[in-house]
Amino acid sequence: MIRTFMIVFLFLWLGRYFYFSSSSSSSSSESSPVETSSPFMYDRNNNNNNNVIKNQSNQFQTQPIQVKGNEQYSKQQQPFIPLNKNIQDQDRAKGVVVILARNSDLHGIRASIRQFEARVNRRFHYPYVFLNEEPFTDEFKHYVHLLISSTAQFGQIPKSVQPAPFWTTNGTRIFKDTMWWGYPEHIDQSIAATKRKEMASLENPPPYADSESYRHMCRFQSGLFFRHPLLDGYDYYWRVEPDVDFYCDVDYDVFQLMKDKGFKYGWTIAIQEIPETIETLWAATRRFIQKFPHYGVFDPQQSLLSWIMQMDDTTKADYYNGCHFWSNFEIGSLDFFRSQPYLDFFDHLDQEGGFFYERWGDAPVHSIAAALLLKKSEIHFFNDIGYNHPPVAHCPTEPFLQEKCHCDPAISIDWQDGSCAVPYKNIDPDFVWDEFTYYRETNPYRLA
Repeated sequence: MIRTFMIVFLFLWLGRYFYFSSSSSSSSSESSPVETSSPFMYDRNNNNNNNVIKNQSNQFQTQPIQVKGNEQYSKQQQPFIPLNKNIQDQDRAKGVVVILARNSDLHGIRASIRQFEARVNRRFHYPYVFLNEEPFTDEFKHYVHLLISSTAQFGQIPKSVQPAPFWTTNGTRIFKDTMWWGYPEHIDQSIAATKRKEMASLENPPPYADSESYRHMCRFQSGLFFRHPLLDGYDYYWRVEPDVDFYCDVDYDVFQLMKDKGFKYGWTIAIQEIPETIETLWAATRRFIQKFPHYGVFDPQQSLLSWIMQMDDTTKADYYNGCHFWSNFEIGSLDFFRSQPYLDFFDHLDQEGGFFYERWGDAPVHSIAAALLLKKSEIHFFNDIGYNHPPVAHCPTEPFLQEKCHCDPAISIDWQDGSCAVPYKNIDPDFVWDEFTYYRETNPYRLA
């Protein structure tokens, strides 16, 4: 029953997996990861970002932004609103909104940004980074800038990059290309094609069963997005996708909360993955644990492993139950993904080949890594951020949170079949903050 339900609503995923209606990728191997010619590059060392000048009377003046040809427009930057908490610059969280999109996603992105700005960013002016495997058009940049209250960078995902040199066992100094958007050298593309056809021929095929480009996206989001140079200098990210809804006002600095409370990963929706897409993912994870036993958090009082791992009553062997954080909404620590344990985890999975021979998604990969490598105290449920990624939504049920929202709690997936919030509560009974805890923890980061 649950499997049928999951296949039906997951088949409707149009946003989280927005990126991949086509089955092939068309990025150029010669493309730069950053569009250096873009007039919208963000300079972290420049206090005049946003093309805004502040005069001596503390009033903001506007400057025209060159878009294309002789077309110009001006935008008014909102003044900075200080937080109640006196946070020194060196202690302030460096957060960014990250959006992976194609030019064809423009209108879906506009819809998402309009809501995100209204509910969140008109207060905090977090910068944006947009990534695409092809160059963004001037039209895309233009309409994005008409909506945002902050700055935006537009970067291209390179097909491959050349990392720093390393030494082999015989002392030879070599370079090895790292494929970012495409097939790594160890993947047999003919086998991958056969596996896609087999998955697509199932009686109830999962979404994107035969899509190449979807698999490239999953691999990029699993282990490469945080390595893009446009994210250098940032410590936290908020992932936003096209055609999503933000139901509730967020009036405190979530990035500063993440930093000061030591949270490494934040989520709003937890559901189950389709089993046919991850048949060997847990076996691969098991081999990783055997290879790196010192990485995991295995203390039952601190670990979330029991949330994703169950025991087979017959074989007495553990298996992955498919529970994962729906990663189209993520607020996370970039340092966690940049850490050696996570890099080793991704590299291990990448060598296993499941991104292409099956259809491993970034959501179960991120979730298994979080459950394995983080303490449950480092993972936070953003219950107060109402969110809809059709056809699945989270809407807070608590009256004190509903005062800031416009959603019907009845639409929330949290306590329905297919949700993994119930087993999560069994592991961490206090993961949903009550009113006292919510205001105690967020008030230091609320706007003045």
